[in-house]
Amino acid sequence: MNLVSEMNKKVNRIHHLKKTEDLSSNALAKRLKIDVRMVRKVLNGQKVYPSHYTRVAARYGLPVEEVTEQMEQGNQWCYKCEAWLPREEFYEKGSGGFRHRGGLCQKKNG
Repeated sequence: MNLVSEMNKKVNRIHHLKKTEDLSSNALAKRLKIDVRMVRKVLNGQKVYPSHYTRVAARYGLPVEEVTEQMEQGNQWCYKCEAWLPREEFYEKGSGGFRHRGGLCQKKNG
């Protein structure tokens, strides 16, 4: 299951509990074991995104909608090429991060 569908399930659960049990934001957050800020955003009608996507968007100065769309398609941002590339063109580092393979980097070789 991808991150967006998991987030949508949480949003639906928040709306359902708010309608049926009329709980406060803090009570909803505690019951669902999620951050109260997320509950408040959902109840205020704001769009919520997985935190990983918002961190990537903030780090590279990209719109979070673009990041969500590209990452759901299996792409990853290369900060050297400044482009979205297929995840297969990256290799995993020991710390769990990913780096673009040097021979495939468009900016380095272009």
